[in-house]
Amino acid sequence: MNMNSPDNRNIVLYKAVLRAAVAVYLIYLGASIILDYLSGSSTLASWLVWIIGPLFVLGGAAFGILTWKRWREETKENEDETGQE
Repeated sequence: MNMNSPDNRNIVLYKAVLRAAVAVYLIYLGASIILDYLSGSSTLASWLVWIIGPLFVLGGAAFGILTWKRWREETKENEDETGQE
């Protein structure tokens, strides 16, 4: 398949959107765990909240950065191949 075909560009975008959704969801989960604890409605131990919550937030942020870098790299590859033809 030609790397510059509309199908390939759609696949690259589709994968990036799914990865971004996962990153946002991880950040949401971490923030939700922490906010539930701070509001007093959490049943988790405080030490567990302060370990798991930030891990989810940082993991989601790292995955979001990885997603952005990968998307830039894949779109740049497509643009480079377009220019070579």
